[in-house]
Amino acid sequence: MVMKIDLRSEFTARPTAAMVEAMVRAAQLPSGFGLREDPTVARLEALAAEKLGKGDALFVPTCMMANQIAIHIRCRPGDVFLTEAEAHVVTSESGAASALSGAMPRPGARAQGVPVHLDGARIFNAATALGRPASDLAELAETVSFNLNKGLCAPPLRSWAFLCCLLGRTSVL
Repeated sequence: MVMKIDLRSEFTARPTAAMVEAMVRAAQLPSGFGLREDPTVARLEALAAEKLGKGDALFVPTCMMANQIAIHIRCRPGDVFLTEAEAHVVTSESGAASALSGAMPRPGARAQGVPVHLDGARIFNAATALGRPASDLAELAETVSFNLNKGLCAPPLRSWAFLCCLLGRTSVL
């Protein structure tokens, strides 16, 4: 039997039977009302922090939100932040950094001593391809974000909610 693998997009991914079973089990657990009171989310955040070698993780709905939180942590109105000209924050986030934090992207190389945020949407794909742990790729970044639906095949809950984790030191998050 030939197994077909569809790599067109993670958006075509459907949950496996094991994923559905896990979602049903999670839905039956008591949830918390406040920040970090939900045991399932707390376990996800702890696992994400462990896998990427960071002190903490914050579960957020999208990688755009994670990127914007990371920018807002370090930038104040009038600041610029260095980025690649083709980075997602420049090409696809519609000036969110300017609107939310008053900061402007400036394409440029990494400057010594500047805090680094890694938009690691597909960091686990890269780690697998390189034969290295994802924590090695995230080591030099102060904050890292990754999508749960890209490469990890967690299906999006809605067309706008792709689920993401933002990671960094506990004092930063």
